[in-house]
Amino acid sequence: MKSQQLDISLEVFGDNIHVTLSGNFFAEQIPNVRQKFEGFVQEGYHEYIVLLEDVELRSSDVMHFFLEILNTIQGRSAKLILIFQKPTIESFFSSYSNIFQCYSSIDSYQKSGFVNSLKRTGILYSRRTGLRISLPTAILISCLVAGWVLTLFTMIDSQENRLRNQEQKLNKLILSKDEIVQRAQSLQKKLAPFQQMGLLKDSIAISDYKYESDWIDYLEKRSKK
Repeated sequence: MKSQQLDISLEVFGDNIHVTLSGNFFAEQIPNVRQKFEGFVQEGYHEYIVLLEDVELRSSDVMHFFLEILNTIQGRSAKLILIFQKPTIESFFSSYSNIFQCYSSIDSYQKSGFVNSLKRTGILYSRRTGLRISLPTAILISCLVAGWVLTLFTMIDSQENRLRNQEQKLNKLILSKDEIVQRAQSLQKKLAPFQQMGLLKDSIAISDYKYESDWIDYLEKRSKK
């Protein structure tokens, strides 16, 4: 059975959880995987790192699932991190690379942080320079640097919150669009037999149906006749 072809393993590190998916991920398995992730979210973890290197994503519905999970996790002010190097997985997420945080490894994700960049820079400078300054000057410089870093972190945090809100709105629009397209396709399939028999004649003006919602309203009215 398809439900037996996907394995989920967990590792918990404080308020972070690592979820490894391996095997084949079909659309039929989404409800079961969604239920597991909802349980993880209830635990209140800060970071959800999902390792996808050993999984094969077998349905476009899986993307819809990851968008839903991303919305749910971001609603808890948490992060969803996807880890993979496989070209097929990279291609799968390529259309949404501006929405998901994707990295080739956990190490590359950890090294991407701003704090680590500051630490590496400090170590580099300490090795290359031999400057000596007085204690009062050092304290003054330390206070100035601390104030600058605090201000910078505040700005970054504010920017991240704003971007997170924008991402949530964008994800909701994408989900809404997918649902509209699916409804339109479903209604078109229902009307297809009537059109083939010549029972329906289209006399609509394109200018009257500029938006997807207009087409859906039109198809729903025609399907009820």
